[in-house]
Amino acid sequence: MSAGLRRFLKKVSVGGLATAVLVSSLIWGIAVADDATVVAIEGLIGQAESLHDEAQQKEHAWVVTHRLILEARAALSAGRIDDAKSIAARAVQTAQASVDQADREQAVWSARVPQ
Repeated sequence: MSAGLRRFLKKVSVGGLATAVLVSSLIWGIAVADDATVVAIEGLIGQAESLHDEAQQKEHAWVVTHRLILEARAALSAGRIDDAKSIAARAVQTAQASVDQADREQAVWSARVPQ
């Protein structure tokens, strides 16, 4: 290590170094949180798609669910994280509701058919 570099490092206080570490950790922390949020939203969208597929198999899919899935993907691509999260959550809710409705209607229909 050169003498000039040593002098420079001595001038950099522990506080300055701590500040640099803090700033870099905050930057990385935010990036990791954003990545985790994006992964969570993608998980919600995947869950909505899976439930929507299940509803389609039961011939009871709702059109609104497909639209919400597309909107959530578009919001995520545009970087509108909060919108994407709320739209994806609505997509999961509507997809689950369509599956639940299909199950209830199947149960009601089965109860009406004479044995």
